[in-house]
Amino acid sequence: MQGTFPFVFSMISTQITWLVVWLLASHLVTMVRARDIALRETHQAFLKEREEKARQSQVATNELKALFAAIHANAQVLLSGHCGVLSDQVLDVALRIASRSQRLALEIQDMLQLIQLDSPSQIVQAPTRVELCGLVQRIVTQMEPEAQARHISITVQFDEQPLPVGGIADQIEMLLLHLATNAVIYSFDGGVVEISGCREPDGMMHLTIRDHGLGIQAEKIPRIFDDYYRTGEAVRHCRESTGLGLAIVRRIAVSHRIRVGVTSQPGQGTLFDLFFPAFEAASEVAGTSHI
Repeated sequence: MQGTFPFVFSMISTQITWLVVWLLASHLVTMVRARDIALRETHQAFLKEREEKARQSQVATNELKALFAAIHANAQVLLSGHCGVLSDQVLDVALRIASRSQRLALEIQDMLQLIQLDSPSQIVQAPTRVELCGLVQRIVTQMEPEAQARHISITVQFDEQPLPVGGIADQIEMLLLHLATNAVIYSFDGGVVEISGCREPDGMMHLTIRDHGLGIQAEKIPRIFDDYYRTGEAVRHCRESTGLGLAIVRRIAVSHRIRVGVTSQPGQGTLFDLFFPAFEAASEVAGTSHI
């Protein structure tokens, strides 16, 4: 009997200990599950609120874009002489209205592009084959009137054709158009913009866009992809830019795993190096690139 009591006491103590441990573990599991549910609900509420804000912003910016397009159209009616001959003073005001409304319309367009790229409800599209050579040629055709107005020539050279990459065609076109536009804008009158492409030994498609214009100071390069960031030199050179073009470039580059390098020298120009995954690589699981 003396040996039985300690044994029974030990068994009861062990069972009580396990019961306490089980109760604590069950309580912790319940707390963790409740926390997970609360986090999921909070995350869903956050996404829903973000999507609603994006929708409202898109509606508002679309309305503003239409408004400024109407103002610009009416200013063009005045400038065309349909309302009679304008005095020099009225002509100057009409020109400023037309210029300002056009600039605001362009800024709103860039804002819409950012909203669409950042929208959590944006449909994820599977990458398709995009041929860089043809895309660049189309962009150059779009840029030629603006370039010719300032006597800027655009040269294009590809070591081989085609240069297939994978991605969303309209987004890649948007990225290249913003970079080509910047190259023309920040070139000096009579300058040259050079676009070239080749296939790297590792299979990456390498595209370069170079101008010989304003350039960027080294300490300012890390900020050029920030929303609305413009250097003082850029503002003085061209007041019409929105400061959103490179922010759009950054978002598209990250989503497409495009590596972007920037080399610049004040007064000598800027070089953008773009490294695109080949179509087969881009069709695999998406990753994140660093700009």
